[in-house]
Amino acid sequence: MEINMDKLLANSFEEVYKIVLEIKQEHFKNTEMWFRGQGLNTYLLKPSLFRTKNGVKKERELFYEYVRLATGIGLTRNNDWENLIDMQHYGVPTRLLDWTSNLGIALYFATTSSINDFPMSLYIMDPLGLNELSMKNEIPILTNKTVELSYIDNYINRKPFPARYPIAVKCDNINSRVKAQSGMFTIHGDEDNDEEIDIITSLLDKKSYIYKIEISYKAHSSIKEYLDITGINDYTIFPDIQGIARHLSGILYS
Repeated sequence: MEINMDKLLANSFEEVYKIVLEIKQEHFKNTEMWFRGQGLNTYLLKPSLFRTKNGVKKERELFYEYVRLATGIGLTRNNDWENLIDMQHYGVPTRLLDWTSNLGIALYFATTSSINDFPMSLYIMDPLGLNELSMKNEIPILTNKTVELSYIDNYINRKPFPARYPIAVKCDNINSRVKAQSGMFTIHGDEDNDEEIDIITSLLDKKSYIYKIEISYKAHSSIKEYLDITGINDYTIFPDIQGIARHLSGILYS
């Protein structure tokens, strides 16, 4: 298969893999590859907080109410970032966007949220390249006490000034879902709070930062076969009671 790097389109898992391999060989020899799968290729790369009306206005209230209630049931964390990551993985809108270092996990999320006959998408990002836009030469670890990022100061209070570009960040796998999903994040600034655009997609023309592969719905079955062979399923992605229930339901109705 000859790959047109200006229009990346895959009709099977084999074609997805070939495109990913070529991108890796050409542009990711000395840096990490992060992936994000989306069930519809027209979805924006936008955090849930920015998809929600009045999300940013309610952000402070959401965060402090979550911390209060979580503490009340004995779920205490070491810092604000750890609380924010828990919020993200339990479905509370945040300014975090999920990424993974595992291609199969990204394809799992693309296929499980796909819509019949509509194309899916796979994004590939160079996190260091993205962070260079914010004058950072590393990938911060959110739960590391030495990190020079403060959720409350930089993002809630917007001091010393509002964040502009998204920043790629890691965490210390504080919950089982983050660990199981090889989870990484981008944390987005207020400039991404626009209903019709997202900053990361606007960087698609900067080929060293991000690529988008459009995946035909025809690829769904071959991707599912790959996930079955590699043991990626509802339970391995969500290693908790909810994941067990989803996995068993999948067996029942398969």
